[in-house]
Amino acid sequence: GKWEGEGKQVPFPSFFCSSGSSRLVSPGAVANLATFDLRFPFTVAMTHAYTLTGVNQAGDATGTAAAGDGELRGILLADGNLTVLPDLPGTTNEIAVDVNAAGQVVGWTNEAEGNAFLYQDGQYQLLPKLPGAVSANAGRITDDGLIVGSSGERPVVWVNGQPVALPMSAGASAGALKSVNEVGQAVGYVFYPPGSALAFQTVIWNLRDAAIVSLGEQLSAAVAAGLLSEGSARSLESKLEAAEAAMGRGNATAAANILRAFRQHVVAQSGKHIPASLAQGLASASALALATID
Repeated sequence: GKWEGEGKQVPFPSFFCSSGSSRLVSPGAVANLATFDLRFPFTVAMTHAYTLTGVNQAGDATGTAAAGDGELRGILLADGNLTVLPDLPGTTNEIAVDVNAAGQVVGWTNEAEGNAFLYQDGQYQLLPKLPGAVSANAGRITDDGLIVGSSGERPVVWVNGQPVALPMSAGASAGALKSVNEVGQAVGYVFYPPGSALAFQTVIWNLRDAAIVSLGEQLSAAVAAGLLSEGSARSLESKLEAAEAAMGRGNATAAANILRAFRQHVVAQSGKHIPASLAQGLASASALALATID
């Protein structure tokens, strides 16, 4: 159906409906959100806002609304206005989940082969999936632009628009990140195969340490696949060990300098001694480590 005013701002009252007992706090008052009928801006009746799932320091909030025909669309509430995010071509359901200080919205398309997206200034950017993954899901975005979620069955952080797969607990078969703070800590969960002692486990990741582990995993996998010589891998691993040692001594500056040198070497050797796809993964993971040190 038609969404009147799609992509445009419409006046929005101080308090609005999100079904159930959800509440928003406004200066001097607490309002039950069930007092507002969200159907008014649209020619296709919206039954309810599923939830408001993200809010930034300015009080801008994002979430998802449903039309009478069941179509889901992201919404953004900012400066007293409600904006329905435009339809993403080729999809019918967009779920918006978080917004940062810059007004960047992240979410995913609710389909079997769903895509994670970043929405800003009226434009969508699809976030790349891990190699071989058929789906991706973005859950949170920091003010610095780090995006956490999942791709395929791996917990993922997108840094500079590229996915970095994070390590999982030994024996875990799948996982996802659900939230992240501004100091490099992310929370999520992992699943274990049937018959394991644990079926599900909540996890807190230190993104700096997880990025270093991810770099080591990528190097080991590249050697095993014959994509990188053992000598080249060992040279790069020694740099990672030096960065870890510097961090262990509390010398963040030295660790950052080593990681920058690591990243510069990888970029310089991309397509030469290091396959381009591997170089991209290593560069993204080292950028993640740097983002949580600097």
